[in-house]
Amino acid sequence: MNRITLYRFMNTAAKTISLAFAFYCFLLPAASQVKLAILSPDKNKQSEAVLAELKKSLSDNASILDQFLVESIFGYENFERPYNLSVDDSRKLGIRIGSNFLILIKTNTFRRSSFEKSEYYESFAAFYLVSSRTGKLVFWKFSKFEKDSPVESKTALLNSLVKTAGEILNNIRKTNKAELEADSLSTLILPDSKSRSAKEFRPPLPYRRLQPKYTDIASLYDILATIDVAVEFDSKGKVTKTEILRWAGFGLEESVIRTIKQMQWRAAERNGVPLSIRVLLRYNFKNIKTDE
Repeated sequence: MNRITLYRFMNTAAKTISLAFAFYCFLLPAASQVKLAILSPDKNKQSEAVLAELKKSLSDNASILDQFLVESIFGYENFERPYNLSVDDSRKLGIRIGSNFLILIKTNTFRRSSFEKSEYYESFAAFYLVSSRTGKLVFWKFSKFEKDSPVESKTALLNSLVKTAGEILNNIRKTNKAELEADSLSTLILPDSKSRSAKEFRPPLPYRRLQPKYTDIASLYDILATIDVAVEFDSKGKVTKTEILRWAGFGLEESVIRTIKQMQWRAAERNGVPLSIRVLLRYNFKNIKTDE
């Protein structure tokens, strides 16, 4: 076999192997290649049990990262509100841990009472699935179970985790696909407030301000949170795109976006000329009843 023939043979073989490998990767379930970091910042006995059961349900379809490593890196960050992170903080955390997705768990059991029952026990869990690639909260689920005893309610919660794991894996697959196709909003740097261009610039303003609703479920669990959202307006003041930059769950992101779209906006202007723009809006939520 001469050199030219040998070269052609090796080149063809390399291409065949490369195609075979690509086909093999294509056949692999998308979730099985995913590295997951799972943790519960509010550590208690129940959170440890929920975390262990969820890891067991996910381990056949994903690579679960070492718990000591995950908790050490997360603890080092010392987040003031670990369930209310910005997309930048989430993305940086995911990179430091080396995960594709983060799963945060908030769980506890409370004794409750109502008009129907003088006493019952509620076990709840909130699950936050966060993409390390974008830092976005891509899936949020809340589960609760009400029983006559704390043992019964906790058992019902643990038994539901197989279904929750399936939902998480399904959303991981959907997110992987969506992120490959997504085009994120372009970044626009607003002029410095002291600059000449700032004096000639007027941001978009609502004709009538509306306050996003503090959801019932957020009130019930006394959620303190800040929602940051990037909003893109066209030259007529119409909202064309929104992107959550700090998430919290409990329906607060949906409440903010719904309210922004309900408001009528005056278009941004520079030198009296309407323009398209992207701005950051921030909304703070707290339980007023609790504060009073």
